[in-house]
Amino acid sequence: MNPTTPNLEAMLARFDKEHTHDEDEVRFILSGRGIFFLHLDQKVVSVEVGPGDMLRVPRGTAHWFTLCEDRRIRAIRWFQATSGWTPLYTDSGLERSYQPLCFGPAYLGPRLRSTISA
Repeated sequence: MNPTTPNLEAMLARFDKEHTHDEDEVRFILSGRGIFFLHLDQKVVSVEVGPGDMLRVPRGTAHWFTLCEDRRIRAIRWFQATSGWTPLYTDSGLERSYQPLCFGPAYLGPRLRSTISA
């Protein structure tokens, strides 16, 4: 997905509302960034994904997804059957209470070298 993808807004509208799936959702991110919001017990956590990240959302876990501000992502999605990709909406409206905020790698600053030797 990128800003020139036809019907991008309609595609995103399928994923940016709380839903579950009948099988695990497994994605490997090739490029771009996005945010998965996971509704775990009584908490909502956000996970920003970027190139090289793999995320597995277990079957039945309520979640939603949106792109970061550059509106680009390229990912590989694994599923057992195409029906497993169908979103089962919760209609909770919970996603309206959370603002998507991407920090990206620059937010973390330079990485420190470890002083631990093998």
